[in-house]
Amino acid sequence: MGKTHKFSIMSRRVTLTDAPPVSVRTLAAPTSRRNTNNTIHNNHIRLGLLALATIPRKRATPTSQ
Repeated sequence: MGKTHKFSIMSRRVTLTDAPPVSVRTLAAPTSRRNTNNTIHNNHIRLGLLALATIPRKRATPTSQ
């Protein structure tokens, strides 16, 4: 149980490390587009965290058995 739980945390960290390149693109964008891109980027991160919070729990139940 403990090992699988740590693995889920590591997978979340990997996805978070994959996100920053998008934020770099928003910084390179003009000032008029920064606000819209930042809001979309934040919403994208929130959706990703919600997906990661729900999916691993469904996958963890069969593996724990």
